[in-house]
Amino acid sequence: MIERATAYIDDILSGKIIAGKWIRLAMERHKRDLTRVGDPAFPYYFDENEARRVLALYDLFKFSKGKETGQPFDIMPWFAALVYMAYGWRREDGDGKRFRKVYCKVGRGNAKTANLVTIGVIGFLFDNATDPEVYWIATKKDQAKIGWDRQRTMMKMLVSDFPELGQMLNIPTGHTSTKVSRTDALSWVTYLGRDSEAEDGASPYYVLADEIHAWDNDDLLNVMESGMVKVDDPMTWMITTAGYKPLGPNSQFLTACKNILTGITENDELLAFVYELDEGDDWRDEAVWCKANPGLEISVSMTGLRTEYNKIKSQGVTKEIDFKVKNLNIEQAGSSGWIPDEKWMQCAEEYDEADLLSRECWGGLDMAATNDFNSFVLYFPPVDDKKGVVIPYYWIPEDAVQQHRSRRPFVEQWVRDGTLRTTPGDVADYELIRRDIVEICQPYYLQSIGFDRQFSSYIVPALMEDGMRMEVAPQTWLYLTPAALHLEHGIYGKTITHAGHPVLRWNMANVSMQRSDRNNNYLPSKGKSAEKIDGIAATLNAMGQWLKERGETPQGSYLFESDLIMIG
Repeated sequence: MIERATAYIDDILSGKIIAGKWIRLAMERHKRDLTRVGDPAFPYYFDENEARRVLALYDLFKFSKGKETGQPFDIMPWFAALVYMAYGWRREDGDGKRFRKVYCKVGRGNAKTANLVTIGVIGFLFDNATDPEVYWIATKKDQAKIGWDRQRTMMKMLVSDFPELGQMLNIPTGHTSTKVSRTDALSWVTYLGRDSEAEDGASPYYVLADEIHAWDNDDLLNVMESGMVKVDDPMTWMITTAGYKPLGPNSQFLTACKNILTGITENDELLAFVYELDEGDDWRDEAVWCKANPGLEISVSMTGLRTEYNKIKSQGVTKEIDFKVKNLNIEQAGSSGWIPDEKWMQCAEEYDEADLLSRECWGGLDMAATNDFNSFVLYFPPVDDKKGVVIPYYWIPEDAVQQHRSRRPFVEQWVRDGTLRTTPGDVADYELIRRDIVEICQPYYLQSIGFDRQFSSYIVPALMEDGMRMEVAPQTWLYLTPAALHLEHGIYGKTITHAGHPVLRWNMANVSMQRSDRNNNYLPSKGKSAEKIDGIAATLNAMGQWLKERGETPQGSYLFESDLIMIG
């Protein structure tokens, strides 16, 4: 089994197996991390024997649903590679598995639930845990029961093959059953939905979340994971296809996974396998369908995919969307990303600090709620043969950093690195931020600061008293579109540098492009996403102020003051 996993990894990296960008990055990350073993800054190692032990368990399992029910579970190479990494990577301090969370996005028909069932069995019976609690969760309890019931069936087959297991398992048979339990431990496998009663007292060892694309929010997952602090070596597994909720938790988590794979952010405890077509791929081309379907010609056939594709001719756009989303794993979204990270990072070169002392600059301010990110940006426009320079500054309340630990562990790293400043307590200290801004601006020829009225009622009058020229930056098409176009042209034309500031890079990765119906004009926003774009908002406020003072307003009928767009 282990050879199946390692061969898959090698074949992806060599190009023998056609795969999308995100899977190649996952394999490269694994190989790169192997070279980091032994580095004091990387407290993990790879245990080949543990990976072999877990993969060998698949010789015991049998399929628990469909035409193959009762047949040996023949683990597919792609999932063998995922299991290999998930269980092979360990912590140097002896605290168990490196990865606390596994995320997998893969097309319909690639045995998502069947694979997740095996993970539930491993966690419940074969992970050497004390009193393991395993929870299947979904939006509705009936949906969560599907995976639980298949795990119950698989364990019945194990008892049939290995009667000694029957002495340690209590497997109910009724349709109203809710738990499989162990007689030798205070542990169980059960299922929950958002419609279940609260489980605040749970101490999950494994949480199994299937089809999270359907979730409106991740409240139940948060409740479950908050209980994991009481458990040694816990693990969350999330497996899904694409979905129709571009602003839901799955979309947000998918963005976070991609940021980790590209190196925008870091989270050594998250393992992500994302099977998607690449940007620029023609979804009609059969040659790229394998990128979303690693189980092609094993659990899903090319003939079956062609049949679904051909239905588009008679069933129209509805079937086309369904085929794209479910079979090709393409998110159905109303917005698209703005500036790709590779383009953004081409402008990450350092700038000459001394040179800026003789250049004019404009400021942009984006204040947030009292317990959130606050951002100030200085923009030095291009002059002669010198590039424009964007310098961002960020503040967050000290206590709020802890709130980001589970979802955004990189926030703590930014604080340690000094790229994110903290203010004492649990709310933003606007007076401290004001003093910092005054000190930041003191060496430069600051012309004015553009600000969004929201959350600025205290700091703006205070900065005006300090002698700063403050100008409202209307959050309108008229103000923001020219600034967005200027930033976009500067990045693509490499006439602007931002020195690769990590928080600003993260902000840019979170920006979506909202397009209008008039003349296909657009401007960036975060929509209803929970991710942050504060630094980009502040950058646009600064650039918009500079453009306004230059009298540069684009021509076109799309410039309407009444067309509001929320940003920040």
